[in-house]
Amino acid sequence: MALAGSVSAVKELFTHKEFQDVLKEAGGRPVVIDYYSNSCGPCHMIAPVYRKISKQFAGRAYFRKVDVNRNRETSSAQRISSMPTFQFFMKGKKVHQFSGADENSLRMWTQKLVDQADREDVIVTREDLMEFYKKHDESKATDESIDNIMKKNSKDFAKMASLLKKKYGEAPKTQQAPKPEKAKKDTEGSSKGSDKDKGTGIKSATIEELREELERREEDAAVEKQDYEDKLLENNPCSLNRNRTEGAVEKVVIIGGGPAGMTAAIYAARANLCPLVLAPKLGGQLMAKGVDVENYPGMPRENGGKMIEIMKAQARGFFAEVLDDSVLSLNASVSMNGSVSRPFQIQTNRTGVIKAHTIIIATGADSKWLDKDGEWEYRGHGVSSCAACDGYLFRGKSCAVVGGGDTAMEEALMLSRICSEVTLVHRRDSFRASSVLQQRVLENKNINVRWNTEVIKFDGKMEKTENGEEVKVLTNVELRDLVEGTMTSLPIDAAFVAIGHIPNTGFVSGVVEMDKNGYIELPGRSTRTSVPGIFAAGDVSDHVYRQAITSAGSGSMAALDVEKYLSENPIDDHCEVEKCVVQEDFGTWSVKELRHHLGYLGIKCVGCSEKSDFSDKLKAQY
Repeated sequence: MALAGSVSAVKELFTHKEFQDVLKEAGGRPVVIDYYSNSCGPCHMIAPVYRKISKQFAGRAYFRKVDVNRNRETSSAQRISSMPTFQFFMKGKKVHQFSGADENSLRMWTQKLVDQADREDVIVTREDLMEFYKKHDESKATDESIDNIMKKNSKDFAKMASLLKKKYGEAPKTQQAPKPEKAKKDTEGSSKGSDKDKGTGIKSATIEELREELERREEDAAVEKQDYEDKLLENNPCSLNRNRTEGAVEKVVIIGGGPAGMTAAIYAARANLCPLVLAPKLGGQLMAKGVDVENYPGMPRENGGKMIEIMKAQARGFFAEVLDDSVLSLNASVSMNGSVSRPFQIQTNRTGVIKAHTIIIATGADSKWLDKDGEWEYRGHGVSSCAACDGYLFRGKSCAVVGGGDTAMEEALMLSRICSEVTLVHRRDSFRASSVLQQRVLENKNINVRWNTEVIKFDGKMEKTENGEEVKVLTNVELRDLVEGTMTSLPIDAAFVAIGHIPNTGFVSGVVEMDKNGYIELPGRSTRTSVPGIFAAGDVSDHVYRQAITSAGSGSMAALDVEKYLSENPIDDHCEVEKCVVQEDFGTWSVKELRHHLGYLGIKCVGCSEKSDFSDKLKAQY
């Protein structure tokens, strides 16, 4: 129950009854449900996108969030087994579901169902129906007959109109259905309401209702603040110059948005290099980490996604621009004498070709999979590579972790606090993880280690949700003892694969030198690659340590190496011919441009009369 005055377009479903109620209340409008957990990195990263979409479609769809830790009844009834998961309902029935932080799918399905609802959310008035039957079937053009037809089809006039068109070749006139007042306030939000109403709401609310309302209002305030900061940072002096200078060449492009990439961005931005970071908004190992990031200095037991948000905000504060895009290939031509043809050309997925004088590759590594029977089939249905994301969905149930390194230990320890039993499956007779983590695992009574054992197959069955929909559910894994050769079946509800990572270097194959495992090779104590002007940092070039802190350290090294490279290989002459991205000089703007931009940012320039006043006011905002 929300108190009067709530402006939130996105609301939390705290109980299963609220979930069922909103499906009924929505009528013919779509309902988009976001299942999430506070320990899930991708959930944090997709949350701002989900909220922006909710604002875009305010009044045309219902947007609800379900915290799987708080509202376990709903997530269990819907058989949610991976996070984030998005469900789409129309007229109380689920029409689509997908797991993962997929912005394109979220936007596409929301738009598709809103368009469908706009077409179908119609009514036929009694007068129009009477006129229709007088034209096509006078026997039914009586008051009694019309009343019966209206009553029979009152819940779905769109379907009635469609059937009549098939029968008569023409449909009766329709018009948009009026939105119930309650639904209108709920989907659009309203900050209005009399003081009397607000006072009554507060006085009659329970402690739980007050707490929920406080959470909603705090979230609204935080989102409004973040929206303003995003607008300011997206129009910083470097971004403005980049957008106003057609064909501008970047001084440095950083590919990757993890600890290495963001640290490199901070250092490069503070050196006034106006770095451009190319990275998909959703992805990266650290973003999938939950509360178990215990060893990063200054941020103990922090959520991985939150850590990346903090790093990104710091980099953007120094005018680094982060572009949600991925790189397909690099063009780095090297002549016979070893010189490099500059600028480099970077082919991106959405932006097109970006030119840059230097590049820092910090694309990290992705999780490996076992490639066993059933693994792909049950991925997202009990098989996962992220315990922090999906572990809470299996509270009180049995699970397995496959692996023997630090990641496997961390996953097993986290799950031991949630699941009834954890089986750690390892193909050798000793772990390769750090001794501290090994000791914790071996001393944990809730963790059972299966040494010298490999997974042969993942298996499961079909189960029905409360709506009668059949979904795949993992029930067991087939194991083989590598010493005795015996086969056993382990009954489990979830399996988490943690067997290492593969570096994301496919887009630079044949461009820079790599080792046999695909890691970029770096000579000596530097971040220089085999191609002058291209540098690498983080897990993409580190197959030994692979820690967030070492990635961040190498990111700073790469930025410092870029600074040194640019000082030894001046680009001033080139920038005279083909403009390079620099900080925008507001002193060159007209008063009209300055006033317009200040207005766009919502900034008032009180007492400003001279051009310098407006320019100084704009500079002060950054």
